[in-house]
Amino acid sequence: MVDTDSAKRAMPWVRLPERLQAPEDALVQLEKAQAAHQRVFGQKARGLWPSEGSVSPEVIPLMAQAGFEYFCTDEMVLFRGLEAQGWKGKHSELFQAWRVEEGGSAMKVLFRERPLSDYIGFTASRTEPKVAAEHLRVHLEHIAQVMPSDGVVLLALDGENAWEAFPDSGEAFLDEFYTRLRQTKGLKSTTLGGYLGTRAGRPVGRLHSGSWIGGNFDIWIGDPEENQGWCWIKRTRDFLTQAKEGGQVTKEVLAAAWEDLYAAQGSDWFWWYGPDFQTDSDTIFDALFRGRLQNVYRRLGVTPPAGLSVPICATGTQLGTPPVREIEPKLSGTGSYLEWSGAGKYEAWRDQGAMAQGDRRVRMVRYGVGESDFHFRLDGKEPLGEEVILDFHQPSPVRIRIGGEKDGKVSLEKSKDGVVYEAEDCSAEVAGGGGLGLRIPFSSLGWRGDGVEVSFLVRVIRGGVEVERYPDRGLIEFRGPTRALDMKNWYI
Repeated sequence: MVDTDSAKRAMPWVRLPERLQAPEDALVQLEKAQAAHQRVFGQKARGLWPSEGSVSPEVIPLMAQAGFEYFCTDEMVLFRGLEAQGWKGKHSELFQAWRVEEGGSAMKVLFRERPLSDYIGFTASRTEPKVAAEHLRVHLEHIAQVMPSDGVVLLALDGENAWEAFPDSGEAFLDEFYTRLRQTKGLKSTTLGGYLGTRAGRPVGRLHSGSWIGGNFDIWIGDPEENQGWCWIKRTRDFLTQAKEGGQVTKEVLAAAWEDLYAAQGSDWFWWYGPDFQTDSDTIFDALFRGRLQNVYRRLGVTPPAGLSVPICATGTQLGTPPVREIEPKLSGTGSYLEWSGAGKYEAWRDQGAMAQGDRRVRMVRYGVGESDFHFRLDGKEPLGEEVILDFHQPSPVRIRIGGEKDGKVSLEKSKDGVVYEAEDCSAEVAGGGGLGLRIPFSSLGWRGDGVEVSFLVRVIRGGVEVERYPDRGLIEFRGPTRALDMKNWYI
């Protein structure tokens, strides 16, 4: 959140999304953590393990401002930073208090010993408790012989996952380990604050930007899915910031919208985007993430951008059958089979996720392009609704409103951000009778070029409320037919 471009420090080759810099949001997240700690434990926290041990120099003043005295992260963060400054020392230098200074703020820091921490987190649960405890004790005893005389070993596990893997949540292993620790000369446990409180700490120099996973931020940014998620956060945040500056939204509504945005900024969403990790719940996480961002718009009385209804997680599912050739059908609410035989189609009646299923009136969505026009047709039970809306996401945000049974008029609106739309002149034609037909020139839509990428959804309004949407989740996507495609699919 502080600066997405900080990922390039450890991954200079990576392709990143449009830059997002929101240190004020990062500060709010830290302050919320302190408030939660105060609420549960009756006092603020002195120390911090950032999400996955992720740190950068710019975060130091924010942590200090939030009232933290020290933080912990991974040994790789220390060594990467020292190596960048020409360090050629010993690994045993890890085991001591360190100090980092940035932007007029100073904090103490401990870097965890990774192999033993990971042993507890990923291996000890598969080992007999006494054997696992002795393995840990022996290695700590060896480290004590080589580390600085006033040194310390930090064992830090990321989250609660380790104990879930033990048959007894780790109780037998922990009992065995602490029994052995108490019986071993030269080893004793201590608290982080107790140790750091009496030591100045060795200067780190320039802190490396990275996490305990590879010493970088690859898990959260750089892959297409991850970058798309960050783009939506930036776009939604820009919208919310503009709304705040406009002064037309109440403090209560703004506060609720910011809470949704803060929730979407959590690191765990991006853990499941991209190829690094997969789970059967990927699509659920994806929907929840986008739902949080959609809530920001809805709280302010604005229809969320159509693109937020499109899953970010790659599903490989094609919604609808794309067009195979250019079409030039006569304008009508029904049309003949031959006139629409090359068109794309979406079978709306199969969409079991649509709203108001008991009164769904749309049966089929047909669409395609001719030489200079976009053609669209809805088949269904009349009256379809007071208004039918086509929301185009690509190649640019365009909204077409068709008046339905009221007046049959067509209006066109365009947007730069997919949120705020402005009316423009439109030369579209519409026809009813058994369905709804539309023909609109490419020039009105602002489309350019052959084979244009198109994505859209259809919304039906009745009683002033959206009662049907197709697709219910996602967009109808297709590529406008090219001459090469026409030749491939020609027939007599």
